[in-house]
Amino acid sequence: MFLISNHVGSKMLLNSNHVGSTILLISNPVGKTMFLILNPVGKTMFLMLNPVGSTILLISNPVGKTMFLILNPVGKTMFLMLNPVGSTILLILNPVGKTMFLILNPVGNTILLISIPIDSTLPLVSNHVGSTILVVSNPVGSTVLFISNPVSSTPLFN
Repeated sequence: MFLISNHVGSKMLLNSNHVGSTILLISNPVGKTMFLILNPVGKTMFLMLNPVGSTILLISNPVGKTMFLILNPVGKTMFLMLNPVGSTILLILNPVGKTMFLILNPVGNTILLISIPIDSTLPLVSNHVGSTILVVSNPVGSTVLFISNPVSSTPLFN
């Protein structure tokens, strides 16, 4: 599933193709509120978008894995939590202060990253238990997140 969101124009493009999946999308352009519930073959994903308050809540549980994403473009704060096979990833991004905090715990290992990017671009590549995680941050304009599924190498959120 690919999600492209533009909060300036309040535009959202959602492209999903899952065999046997159920997609429920409710949109209210007046209140600028959008709710998405996706259930591809027993997997559950909830997405709530409110461009007025600039809050995005994404909860995904594919095969026992859990992902939480809360985005607030007004305060420029992003909270991302991913739990792939017992691992825990906590990402807090604040482009205004240009500060990124990352706590990664893959199979008992702990990595803490606190960075203040100078060139407005901070790439992070991590490979643990066959998985690849790439986080690219652009505090000046936008933020791009890519997370791959450790089991099937399929992007969970992009």
